[in-house]
Amino acid sequence: MGRAAAPRFSPEPMTDDRVIERPDLFTLRGRYPGELLLAFRRDPLALLDRLTASGAHVARLRAGPRWVAAVGSPEAARELLVERETDLVRGRALVMTEFLLGDGLLTDSGEAHREARRRLAPAFSRQRLDALGARIASRANALAEEWIARGRVDAEWEMRRLSLHIAADVLFGYSLASGERNAILGALDAALPLFGRTFNPLADILNRLPTPGTRRLLRARARLWRTTDAILHARRQRRDERGDVLGHLLAWEREGGLSPEATRGQALQLLAAGHETTGAGLAFALDDLARHPEWQERIASGADDTTGGGETARRVFAESMRHRPPAWVASREAVRDTTLAGVPLARGTVVLMSPWVLGREPRLWRDPARFDPDRFALEATAERHRFAYLPFSAGRHGCLAERLAWMEGEQVLSALMARIRLAPVSPFPGLAARTTLRPSGPVWLDVRTT
Repeated sequence: MGRAAAPRFSPEPMTDDRVIERPDLFTLRGRYPGELLLAFRRDPLALLDRLTASGAHVARLRAGPRWVAAVGSPEAARELLVERETDLVRGRALVMTEFLLGDGLLTDSGEAHREARRRLAPAFSRQRLDALGARIASRANALAEEWIARGRVDAEWEMRRLSLHIAADVLFGYSLASGERNAILGALDAALPLFGRTFNPLADILNRLPTPGTRRLLRARARLWRTTDAILHARRQRRDERGDVLGHLLAWEREGGLSPEATRGQALQLLAAGHETTGAGLAFALDDLARHPEWQERIASGADDTTGGGETARRVFAESMRHRPPAWVASREAVRDTTLAGVPLARGTVVLMSPWVLGREPRLWRDPARFDPDRFALEATAERHRFAYLPFSAGRHGCLAERLAWMEGEQVLSALMARIRLAPVSPFPGLAARTTLRPSGPVWLDVRTT
């Protein structure tokens, strides 16, 4: 007998108030230049929650000499990401990404970005990725056997490790050795604390000063570049023409469109982005499954999979990324005086769009604190505003690898739940909001076989 249909929830329209000045927040946080930056670094999620608590389409405050605005509705998010792309650009938001990884799709803009997407899109076609699904499931099955033997695992580390292996395999056709994997993950871990410089107007200067932090960042960058150069060298020697990301990049390089340094930057950016968000999303999903064992059984039974594939696993992955989105914030900067949802924005205004905020808005989601993957049943998603849920952003700069991330989430969760069951060992460690949202410590889970 099938499950009863979930009750329908019609989201309330957002308030008509267009500008919510927050003098309390300004007085508390912005009394002198840099105070808001410090507040953002201490607890960015809390600051975003406070700024958008009014439910206005756009809330804004002055931080020293600049305005900061935060998007509070899906309507404003759509306008920001789709309709105002020439007025509101990514600006300095990715300055540290570019410094660490080099130039690439994540940091390109304008014609360079359009050309990179055009060149790389075939590597992410449905036909190509569907053919790789069995390889992803095979890796997850092997991991399940490891976990059964060990009995207790840190889901945060394990999912980062797995997602990096999958990204290297799918994007580069390359099997990472343990030393290469540890070099990449260790370098990223060493560099992430320095990403607090992203919104610091002195970031370019700090990155040139021989401070301990800058030296640590440069060592991390050198490890990442050496490892990526070795992967590229091995592929060039093989002259492998397969249609993965690396194949398309090297073809572009041979045509004279990319220098070796530009090829490395493109490859490294995609490898980093391709495993960070998916790995964090899978860690959150495993924690949610451990705390809601009924969903482990639903994935294993396939009761919801009327269309074939991992429909239940997809719902769980989607819900985990709603209430703990790895890509928790995107920022834009006004390059000229403009408006957003009727709000005047002066040139230089920084605009923040947070899937964390939109995913917890009670007028968009019934009981948003509750874990309920059935929010993502087909009949529920049909009624939802397209821009209420943005785990991979949207518009011209939306994630090129989104299809891969969804497939990976479905395949990994389905494969694991076919072989094991999970239980939490301790409370969730908390959240660390850096370049991605991730657990602030190990997520220990007990493992037993089915």
